[in-house]
Amino acid sequence: GVAPHPADLLGELRPFATVVGLTTAIVMWNGKKITTKLHGSILGLLAGSAVHYALLFGLGESYVGAVVGEIPSGMPTPHYAADMLHADAFFSYAPFLFIASFSLAILGSIESLMTSVAMQSQTGARANANRELLGQGLGGMVASAFGGMSAAAAIGPSQAIYGAGGRGKVSGVFSSLIMLAVYLALGSFVGYLPKAALSGILLVLAAHMFAVWSLQLFKRMVKPRSLLRQPQLWQSGVVIVLVMVVTIVSGLVAAVAV
Repeated sequence: GVAPHPADLLGELRPFATVVGLTTAIVMWNGKKITTKLHGSILGLLAGSAVHYALLFGLGESYVGAVVGEIPSGMPTPHYAADMLHADAFFSYAPFLFIASFSLAILGSIESLMTSVAMQSQTGARANANRELLGQGLGGMVASAFGGMSAAAAIGPSQAIYGAGGRGKVSGVFSSLIMLAVYLALGSFVGYLPKAALSGILLVLAAHMFAVWSLQLFKRMVKPRSLLRQPQLWQSGVVIVLVMVVTIVSGLVAAVAV
């Protein structure tokens, strides 16, 4: 529950935010044991929010951490595109614009293709990479005209949709429509959600994203004399660890290069 760069870490610590996050994660992890009518993430969010507001009522905000806060709502207009094309200074910032756009396109393409491969390993279905990237590029162009940020496919949301039972193209469209409805009409409601509860959901999604084969690989690596008998195991293990570390320290582009 602390700021990104706190001046006083101990002074800003919100210890009961951990209780909210862990409650969310535990309920979400065991969601199918509780009920099959709601996805675990919804159950976890409800449980974590209930604990958050119970603690808030009993202890005060200084102990439980922050909520998401107000989200701007309303349909944007594509005036950003017109402003850019008619700006007198267009040619002065065009070089930066092209470099930044190219970098975002490369990074987004890599992330989408990695997500596609990860989901293929779960579903057994083959994805059309060209169609995925074409759709992503068109979506990015349209979004930028409305002031939106460039985005890409991500393993977390894809995993969440698949875990909730989504199996076809309609699930992705439906998910997007729900997000649009939230943005247009439910922004004030989302603003009351505790950040610690959302962190708990992310913890479970991250745990589910570990590939089973990589966990089995590390188990085989720790066996006696595995380095001598199966050096390729250690080669793969070192690559996995390097990519994880470089992703955290320097970002995804550097990690892919490594």
